[in-house]
Amino acid sequence: IPNMSMRDKAAVYETAARTARSAQGSYSFDEQSSKVALTQYYRAESEWHRKLTLPISIIVFFMIGAPLGAIIRKGGLGTPIVISVFFFVIYYVISLSGEKMTKEGTWDAIYGMWLPVFVLTPVAIYLTYKATNDTSLLDMDWYDVRIRKIRRYVSKRLPKWMKRNKKSKTNTKR
Repeated sequence: IPNMSMRDKAAVYETAARTARSAQGSYSFDEQSSKVALTQYYRAESEWHRKLTLPISIIVFFMIGAPLGAIIRKGGLGTPIVISVFFFVIYYVISLSGEKMTKEGTWDAIYGMWLPVFVLTPVAIYLTYKATNDTSLLDMDWYDVRIRKIRRYVSKRLPKWMKRNKKSKTNTKR
């Protein structure tokens, strides 16, 4: 290069600059096309899982709604509908959040799209169990007894130093 004329050096420089710009343009094109392809893949995967989760969701909602109609006798038609709408809102919020995370690629589609079904299935099983045993759903005494048993169980299992801390905090508040 030291023996080249100024004109030849300028030509070499222009060729190198053109090649670099061309490589940069093709790199940015490849990056954009890969982002588009990845977004399309995430959307396709979430749509495939949606086709599976929607029928299962209908079954779960049936398992929630039918026992609610059988268990809740007070309040006529309004109380079961309000509770059912509450469960639907929970489903909708979880579904939208999971779908958004799936389409962004934050979560796998199986987790994001199936999350509402996984959350509401235990509720449906519990309500179906309560309806088949013909027990009251809104019996607060039953829940109070269960919560007290859990508290006693946990307090027996707590380390002694945690119990002392708890007692000293209650004594200082007085």
